[in-house]
Amino acid sequence: MMQIRLSQAKIESFKGNVLPLYLISDKDLSKEDITFHTDNEEVVILHTFKSDDPQSIAHGALLTLVGVGHATVRADYAGESYCCEVSVREMRRAKPGEPLQYFFGDFHDHTSKIHNHQQFADREEGFVIDYLNFQKNDGRLDFAVISDHAVTTNDRDFFAGFTGVEEIAPSPVVIFPGAECEVTVVEEDRFGLPYKNSGEIVTVNSGAYVCTRTWEEYFEAMARSPFAVCVLAHPFISGHSTRGCWNFSLDRNNSPAFKQLIKGVEMGDGDIRSSNGIHEYMYSLALDQGFRVSVTCASDGHGPDWGYDRLVGKTVIMAREKSKEAFLDALLANRFYATETGNVKLFYTVNGQEAASTLPLADTYRFHVSATTFKDDPTAKPTALRVISDYGKIVAEFENVDFSDFDFELKSDTARYFYLRFTDEKGRRTWSAPVWTSREIDPPKPALTPIPKNGFTVTELESGRDASVLVNDDPRESFESELETATYLIDMQKEYTVSALGHYTPYTDRRRLAENPVISQKILANFGRDKFPEVATAVSRFASKYEILTSTDGVHFELCDKGQIRSFSGEEILRFPARKARFVKFRVLSITGREWRPFFDDLTLHLAELSLFA
Repeated sequence: MMQIRLSQAKIESFKGNVLPLYLISDKDLSKEDITFHTDNEEVVILHTFKSDDPQSIAHGALLTLVGVGHATVRADYAGESYCCEVSVREMRRAKPGEPLQYFFGDFHDHTSKIHNHQQFADREEGFVIDYLNFQKNDGRLDFAVISDHAVTTNDRDFFAGFTGVEEIAPSPVVIFPGAECEVTVVEEDRFGLPYKNSGEIVTVNSGAYVCTRTWEEYFEAMARSPFAVCVLAHPFISGHSTRGCWNFSLDRNNSPAFKQLIKGVEMGDGDIRSSNGIHEYMYSLALDQGFRVSVTCASDGHGPDWGYDRLVGKTVIMAREKSKEAFLDALLANRFYATETGNVKLFYTVNGQEAASTLPLADTYRFHVSATTFKDDPTAKPTALRVISDYGKIVAEFENVDFSDFDFELKSDTARYFYLRFTDEKGRRTWSAPVWTSREIDPPKPALTPIPKNGFTVTELESGRDASVLVNDDPRESFESELETATYLIDMQKEYTVSALGHYTPYTDRRRLAENPVISQKILANFGRDKFPEVATAVSRFASKYEILTSTDGVHFELCDKGQIRSFSGEEILRFPARKARFVKFRVLSITGREWRPFFDDLTLHLAELSLFA
């Protein structure tokens, strides 16, 4: 007689956990007529995977424990019922001042190099269990995240991540099964050109994964996983599907549902990858929009090259112990940070409170910093510190001091957040979790009216070249400077009241980039193993730091704005106090690559479209 039982008859766990429950038999039950039920959805929410898809399963479900109390989960099959009693307590949360330990991990890893759904389903090696056993046997990471692409994976393999964790227990590595959810929303900008208001999101502690073309479907699926931990993956990666960068458009995608889900922004890998520089801008953009996020470091490795050595950099979690519960507590509380060397031990307080905390409202902020190394490596010792606040602006800089025990004070009656960026003698960076100051974010900004560009001219002052292609209302036509930095004089031909300048980033179409001789030469000279070197090189030519000056007579100019361009998908509108002007200077002080790698210094500036707004 066939023996059938549930994988567990009794579960005692914590609120927020996601774990599997399934029928076990000597017969394959994955396609049988099985239904799962819970008698208390205030305690347990079920995620089931029964459908017509060949890779769906009927014999198991994921349980998301959403409330404290008791519930019975029942599986009905062939006239029989199989029951599991579930008891849920509160998640233990670290208390302020409680001693915390440091743990290292890779927050974005794939089990396979395969990017095709059917090939992934039909593969004969590189299974989830292979990944889990590798991590268990390697044992040097404290935690790792399975994040196979949602468009590639399937219900069977997604569920196998959860069952596999139980199968290999005990393991020295805490594995978070998950997926790289794909939200591909393509919209048209005011020029009628497509751009991505979307991206890929590493999602763990969720009962579902999502591949969709609408944000609504993503939020609907995640609504049943209230303790999911989601990280914006490589937020400015370029050249996929639609020309241009991913762009999460957080000035519009900032609903309470999205803010509840997003806990982190990915900085990229730990090899000082070029894109790490512009990923940091997404970190500050998210904080400016009120997202409660910190930063992760991840390999984005596509197996079978896994483990501690796959990634130089690490995500560091500060938790009370090595356990899934303690790690989830830390992730939900933003107690994690990213380090490109994997060797910076960082702790800091502001007004006596540890990062990541919300401070009582104040106008004086006293910082205590302890930044040392885990392993003895003098080159990894932090030698410089930048304090970042609203709009990604540096508000304090310190160099060549002992950061192992360092105190300083800042005054501000406007700051909404602070975070720290350390660099070592080789330029390798460590980004801290933030602290928040209790101030509200900016209200939504009013829409602006673009000034018609009839008759506008643009001149690159340093070379004297005509750059009027920058005001032809077609961002597909760009201007490639022969200079690293330059000033562009816009003559509007008559006086207007202006309050903003629009800067449009050139498209980065990966299929055509390698045809550019400047980029091809740079790739040959400097890249060996980068995944998308032509994209990195192209993005390195984007305008970075800038100044905007206005004049009524073309002789006397007044500085009205300066800062850092932080968005690289389409148009970023740079606002300033309204003033009358006929002439506007857009002065590009650096390109993005100059802040990433020294060998990008001789690349030249590349612009698309400039606009002015009333």
